[in-house]
Amino acid sequence: MNLQKVHHIAIIGSDYEKSKHFYVDLLGFSVIRENYRQERDDYKIDLKLDGMELELFIIKNCPKRPSYPEAYGLRHLAFAVDSVDEAVRDLNEKGIVTEPVRLDAYTGKKMTFFHDPDNLPLEIRIVKNVQRYGVWLCNIRSACKFDCRIGGDYEYKQIHCSHRYVISEVKKYMEILELDLYAESAYYGKDVEG
Repeated sequence: MNLQKVHHIAIIGSDYEKSKHFYVDLLGFSVIRENYRQERDDYKIDLKLDGMELELFIIKNCPKRPSYPEAYGLRHLAFAVDSVDEAVRDLNEKGIVTEPVRLDAYTGKKMTFFHDPDNLPLEIRIVKNVQRYGVWLCNIRSACKFDCRIGGDYEYKQIHCSHRYVISEVKKYMEILELDLYAESAYYGKDVEG
């Protein structure tokens, strides 16, 4: 047997309009196909988001999901985002309530939860790799050095720059990327290639 990847995840919703609006209009899934199954009197909507497929079944009179207390089986779906804070603001602006943002106890990365119309827990978490976000702003011998980390990760990226204006721009850049300032110091060393 050679399992390659998860092909799709199937969930059940109770209200056609609410569920489709939530996943398509609010979360940004696209509809691959949609079928009303007359023999079962239900809908099957195949959705897609960045290569991931979600089968949304709309079935009447199913028992409610026992999320609290939790039951055995599927616990939640998790979505990767570049910025948890931005995603939370976007969700809140769309009227979706989110839990307070917190750090994963094991990875130190930001995460939070919200729920779909049938109370299925959904997670968003930051997954960007700190190694992707290093930036060298100038070729200089002496500069200010910023040691940065993302979401508690203990991998550091150094951002070198000079001039007060550039330094303030770097701090804005760090804020956008959710880089935490770990240390700031004068730096004297070899020329740095941009």
